[in-house]
Amino acid sequence: MEAQDILEANTLIAIFDGYKFYCNDSVNGSNGVYRKKNKIGMLKTDFKYDTSWSWLIPVLEKIELLGYSVNISINHSCEIWKPNYEPNISFRYLGQNTKICVYKSIIDFIKWYNTTLNK
Repeated sequence: MEAQDILEANTLIAIFDGYKFYCNDSVNGSNGVYRKKNKIGMLKTDFKYDTSWSWLIPVLEKIELLGYSVNISINHSCEIWKPNYEPNISFRYLGQNTKICVYKSIIDFIKWYNTTLNK
């Protein structure tokens, strides 16, 4: 993924994760500043969903709390789905890096969730 795509994807995940935009950052231009409970002043470039398990795992836990199942496999794959949901939905990636598979599955899930269920 290109740097701009990662920045946009990380921001998408951050908003799903509970970060809220609260001001423009005059030093970094349109980068903007986000906050989440006790974390204040996070720039878009500070989000580490693409590189850190400690950023990804809370997002997976939130997805599970919404009633979806998550399967991360040792064969470098990740699948997010909802049991007994019609129509059948599944977001799955296979690859050579498990973290990237999880990251891409989360992005696809959030895009679907935002346009289908979170109107």
